[in-house]
Amino acid sequence: MLLLSMVLMTGIMTGCKSDDNGLSGVYAEIDGSGFGYAYYFVNDNTVKWCYCHDGYKAPTNQMIGYTNQVGKSSLYSSNDNPSYTYTYVYEDGKVYIPEKGTILTKSGNRLTDGGHTYRKY
Repeated sequence: MLLLSMVLMTGIMTGCKSDDNGLSGVYAEIDGSGFGYAYYFVNDNTVKWCYCHDGYKAPTNQMIGYTNQVGKSSLYSSNDNPSYTYTYVYEDGKVYIPEKGTILTKSGNRLTDGGHTYRKY
């Protein structure tokens, strides 16, 4: 946790940088029925995390309660489960989300964290 705090402080002290890291947009891990979790990288230091459903995989009755589009993707967040907003730092292929205690590794259009793989939508 101390390491994550130090990385966050270093990112803040170096100032704002443009989002040239390729993270902008939505990354999600969706199961066969269309449900899953998504990270929506809003800008160069803000990410939203939510429970969601892929509108392309859903019969109409499954989409009841999923009305908030996640970014410009085909994903919709649940009205019953809150979205959480966090700050993040991207450095050397790693995404550090200190408040969530998460470290994601970026590889191409995918992010991984301990067995979960999120693909870009």
